[in-house]
Amino acid sequence: MFLPEVAAVFESNISLDEIMTSVGAKLGDHLAMNSCLFCEVDEDADTITTSYGWTRAGEPNLVRTFKTSE
Repeated sequence: MFLPEVAAVFESNISLDEIMTSVGAKLGDHLAMNSCLFCEVDEDADTITTSYGWTRAGEPNLVRTFKTSE
C-alpha cells in the first residue's frame, strides 16, 4: 500500500513543500525512521544542504546546510 499512497501525494494539488513533507512522513513510517531528508551535495563547496525534510515529533529539525568535512 506504500507506493499507491506516495503516488496519490504526487497526483494531489499541493505545494512542493507539502509534497516533500508528506512523502517524507510516509517513507519514515514505512521504514520506521525518525527522519527523512532530501539533500543536495556540493563537493566543491564542502556542503550538504537539506532542502526538505520530515522528522517525527520531538526530533531535532535537520533542515539546514552542513559542512561535509564535519
